[in-house]
Amino acid sequence: MNNLVKSSEWGIDPKAKEIGVSFRCGHIHGVQIKRKINSLSSLLKSRRKKVLDIEPDSDLILNEYRAVFKSIGIKGVVSSPEYLVRLVHRNGKLPRINSVVDAYNQVSGERRVVASAHDMDKISGPVKLEIADKEIPFKPIGNGDIEWINPGEWYVHDDKHSLCRLNCKQSRLSSTSLDTENLLVYVQGNNKVSDEELLESLREICIMITQYNGGTYTLLM
Repeated sequence: MNNLVKSSEWGIDPKAKEIGVSFRCGHIHGVQIKRKINSLSSLLKSRRKKVLDIEPDSDLILNEYRAVFKSIGIKGVVSSPEYLVRLVHRNGKLPRINSVVDAYNQVSGERRVVASAHDMDKISGPVKLEIADKEIPFKPIGNGDIEWINPGEWYVHDDKHSLCRLNCKQSRLSSTSLDTENLLVYVQGNNKVSDEELLESLREICIMITQYNGGTYTLLM
């Protein structure tokens, strides 16, 4: 079955491509998210070594995220895949959040791509990855504070608000919950991740999510 569909519902700023950021989106409809699914937990346990075998200090993909940050003068920031890999090295496993986040975190760590899922019913209009030309308010998952996306940083947004800052922080305004039924899923990569690899990472995430949460997926071209 071909799950690729043409869509104008997403896009990426050419200036973001120039600094080495890549981006792909997909939709998943009709999921039933659980706090924990034993069969998924068993699968993730069996795949821990795939992440443990990655050496974060020398891995080419993780190094490239750091190079992108350096090229635009960003300091003290860690990409989400590097954060996940180092977390597994430190704690021996990834944290368990829910049956969607746990699935995409595993693929994110293994493939070293940025992965994120948002409640599609909280999103308005096309989703775009762009370079900020002014300060933009951002409400990350976690505490109730507002951060500011700085000019020159890239971010993902819809018509109403920012969904993601750089490749490391996700908005609480569009975050998923156990009541979420429809998902926007996206991945980010860099120049060490080919377009084909990025697409396959997105496909693997969608397959794993639907295998354990139900629903159907489409990858947006």
